[in-house]
Amino acid sequence: MTPGANSPSGGRRVATGCLIAFFLPFFTVGLGVFVIGARAVIHHAPAIVGVLPMLIGLVFLGVSSLVLTAALRGMKSAAEMSGFRAADPDKPWLWKKDWREGVIVSHGTTQSVLLAAFTVAWNAVSLPTAWMIYHRGLFRERPVELVVLIFPIIGLFLFVIAAYQLLRAMKYGASRVMLPHVPISLGSTVHGEIVTHVKERPEDGFTLKLACVLREVTGTGKSRTIRETELWREDQHVSPASVIPTMDGIRVPFAFRIPSDARPTDETISRTQVMWRLSASAETPGIDYAAQFDLPVFRTGETPHEPERFLPTASDAAMWMPPTDSRITIRPLPAGGDEIGVSTRPRGREIFPLFLFCAIWFGAIALIVATDAPIVIAVFFGVIGFFVMVAVTDAVIGRSTITANAGGVIVKRTWLGPIGYTKRIEAEAIESFGATPTANSPYFDVNVFRRNQSKLAVASYIANRKDAEMLAARLQHDVGAR
Repeated sequence: MTPGANSPSGGRRVATGCLIAFFLPFFTVGLGVFVIGARAVIHHAPAIVGVLPMLIGLVFLGVSSLVLTAALRGMKSAAEMSGFRAADPDKPWLWKKDWREGVIVSHGTTQSVLLAAFTVAWNAVSLPTAWMIYHRGLFRERPVELVVLIFPIIGLFLFVIAAYQLLRAMKYGASRVMLPHVPISLGSTVHGEIVTHVKERPEDGFTLKLACVLREVTGTGKSRTIRETELWREDQHVSPASVIPTMDGIRVPFAFRIPSDARPTDETISRTQVMWRLSASAETPGIDYAAQFDLPVFRTGETPHEPERFLPTASDAAMWMPPTDSRITIRPLPAGGDEIGVSTRPRGREIFPLFLFCAIWFGAIALIVATDAPIVIAVFFGVIGFFVMVAVTDAVIGRSTITANAGGVIVKRTWLGPIGYTKRIEAEAIESFGATPTANSPYFDVNVFRRNQSKLAVASYIANRKDAEMLAARLQHDVGAR
């Protein structure tokens, strides 16, 4: 047996060879197609015979090179992590280079490059196909083939998003989080600074979010899905007066209290991981600033033995009056309890993509109908579009009115006045109330947990975590649930 064949370096060499062998055919095909197109252009052939093959060849060359480079870098990082793990098997916070050094680099640049590569590949397939159908007039015989135009439209929006992300990466580069101590212990307060390349103070300051995220991978192959759930989240606003200008940019200080009963970072199982993510954003001239970091949060000797849940007390809940910008109103009832109103608080940059999606979706339905496609297809897409429109309407103009007293809660969800629904839950059926982050959004829900293990959202789209927790505690106080 060849010496070192079973060593980690030998395995990496074998893996590298396999990767190169896998991508070599794509690279060779791309180069061959590009040469064919170039020869056609030299001989003054039509554009579709010359330029189109050149573009397809460049796409194959570029995408295969980018993916291979990313794969090789990933292998190098994995090998480095394996060495750190062998050196400190009982200290997972020392398994990553930036965690060891206490200087954590943002990872938005890599995501931008991968999104750009995907966008190029998407358009390389969709644009030539749509162009050929239109150029050859195939849609005149089979109008339903015009549906293929949906894919170039999607590709256009992907291009805009990818270009924006790349321009952001070019403008701000990589940001860094400076930590005085690694790891961050559960139950402690983490202090640190985000070192950015933002040159001017944002007028509205910086918005920070620290979240504990459960990442679950289910299925394999084409049925593989990834679901991320926020187990805990804290939002924080850093005013312009609190940031620190430097020669290279702006430093953003932060301090977060980590609950001791939260789950620690756990990336040992690839299909079920717990990660702590710090996100930072700011509205700046031109392209807004945004960055994301993975922080090492673990249970150590500094973690308190008694969990601290930071829940409001009953007296705090009884005295609490929501701030005016929370869109929450409370009216005490003469017979006891409260009538609480919660309005949505949509932000244009979050609602606009939903309306844009609806416009494209229903435009596609109109195209299906215009091309005399089978009506069952239009009905199917129409039903899905209806539920999407209901969700968008609820996010924009929905309002919850909650009547809570010793008898239970009555929840009325309305849109445009009388339109809506009403649900009543008796006090005997209520276990507790709680505030939970909304999946894949910056908002919080207040849920009532029933004794039969089910739950119901009584209020949604609350922007501030503390407001959501205080509202849940107020409801708990009104109903007297235990």
